[in-house]
Amino acid sequence: MPKATNSKAIMGEVKNLAVVATGFVIGSMGGSAIDRALKVDSGIPGINAKRFVKPAVQLGAGIIGATKLKNTDMKLLASGVGASGVVSAVQIATKKNLLAGAPALSGSDLNVYEPMTALPALPDFTDPEGELPRESMEPEGIVEEEFEII
Repeated sequence: MPKATNSKAIMGEVKNLAVVATGFVIGSMGGSAIDRALKVDSGIPGINAKRFVKPAVQLGAGIIGATKLKNTDMKLLASGVGASGVVSAVQIATKKNLLAGAPALSGSDLNVYEPMTALPALPDFTDPEGELPRESMEPEGIVEEEFEII
């Protein structure tokens, strides 16, 4: 016999996921504000100490918030902020955007939002019986020995 699902429990889990996602977005927006305030230049080669301020602040805020806050929702929000710090730290260390998807992580320059132009062209259609193209492709004009389209 299947176990009955409790809609209240399901909504609670969805709410928890939404709170963590909101924390992630807030952390990302805060990290962008930190980068703008410090005038971080990501084009500088080598190790740039200013680039590591953003993930350190995000991780610190996430850890302190998750350990010190009493409200469960605020702890989840802080966890999302900390998760944004982890993602930005990995992005700085690997120089690849984790949120860009699998092609970007594998080093491929395939853009999933652009049409693919590298596909080979389709071969020209040749009719082995020489019946195509017909003057009229309307169903009334096509009659075969076995059947007739009316």
